[in-house]
Amino acid sequence: MINKLVVCDLEATCWDDKPFSVDEMDIIEIGCVLVTLEGEVLDTFSTFVKPTRHPVLSAFCQTLTTINQSDVDIAPSFTDALALLDSWAPKKECPWASWGNYDRKQFSTQAQRELCSSLFLQTPHINLKKAWHLSTRHKHTALQSALSFHDLQFQGVQHRGIDDAINTARLLPYIDNELLIKQLETS
Repeated sequence: MINKLVVCDLEATCWDDKPFSVDEMDIIEIGCVLVTLEGEVLDTFSTFVKPTRHPVLSAFCQTLTTINQSDVDIAPSFTDALALLDSWAPKKECPWASWGNYDRKQFSTQAQRELCSSLFLQTPHINLKKAWHLSTRHKHTALQSALSFHDLQFQGVQHRGIDDAINTARLLPYIDNELLIKQLETS
């Protein structure tokens, strides 16, 4: 039986004049919170990441995320950021979760591309958006819509990894724990 999760949210390079694809994007922020299943935050982790495929952030990306070029210029590489995440994350079996599957796919794609591995990425993943949708049957599943459905206001800055992770964790009390366990059994 699980009693804690690491809720993770990534920000990545993006543009307003071409489609977003995990194959093209570089992670530029990793934000995580260690939480109870009731959404109580026990610890946080956040780091910027230096992009390699597209080292210069677009103006659109900087405006959307509020992450500046100077933030990523001095940030650790993706491999070093994963090592930091591994040293922070719980060593015991503790699944990680995100709002949807984008974060899992982006992590996996970039780790393969950069030929690096991580203990964190080897732990089971839970799609909280899917579990929330099945729990509430609400058709609008964007993070902001889910918060609004429960009369919760977004706290912090949208499209910042750590703030998105904290706000995602605030939805845990509204998710049926059995649905989380079922996802673990099928992952």
